[in-house]
Amino acid sequence: MSEKDFLTVADVARELGLTARTVRRLFSTGKLRGKKIAGKYIITRDALKRYIDAA
Repeated sequence: MSEKDFLTVADVARELGLTARTVRRLFSTGKLRGKKIAGKYIITRDALKRYIDAA
């Protein structure tokens, strides 16, 4: 996987039209799958696609 396969909270918020706070809430509730690395959430494009498809 390359670096462009991973998205930040800001990237996901921009793509979904949500606030960063809402995206972090989706992570914390498990509705959006991601990882917390060095204090920052990251998500793969595949995980974002799965979230969008399930919505």
